[in-house]
Amino acid sequence: MIRGIEFLLPDGHDRHLYHILKSINLENKVCYIEFNEVYFKSKDRHFEDFFIKNAYNGQELTAHIHAHEHFIIFFEVFIYPEKGIYEQIESYNDFIESDCEMILLISDSVYCEVYHKSEVILQRLFKIFEKLGYEGIIYKDENDSRYRMSVT
Repeated sequence: MIRGIEFLLPDGHDRHLYHILKSINLENKVCYIEFNEVYFKSKDRHFEDFFIKNAYNGQELTAHIHAHEHFIIFFEVFIYPEKGIYEQIESYNDFIESDCEMILLISDSVYCEVYHKSEVILQRLFKIFEKLGYEGIIYKDENDSRYRMSVT
């Protein structure tokens, strides 16, 4: 059983979050950002916090991540259906038992993991990530060593 995908992001500024999430239908979704160290360069060339709040509807998040290049150090987002019940997710079992549909975890700027409840979506994302040229792409299965669904 496929649980998720792991891959490496190219280091540096880009619209990585947009490239990853544009293939997911975020309409009627709520995206909860649990932890982030994501920055953008302001007009005066200073790094500033990219996210100003912890919850976005799918359209807001898509517009925001498309509008500016950003630099990711750490990032975790939990994506729920609009009417889903939000709850803290600590483990993969918590994820499976929750209304959360997808988790995106990025650590140390380059290590990316995507968990989704749909194997069909994960297989589609795998092909998309290959086309985007991401390296080290592998499926995560029941032998996945990640226990905590967090980058902290």
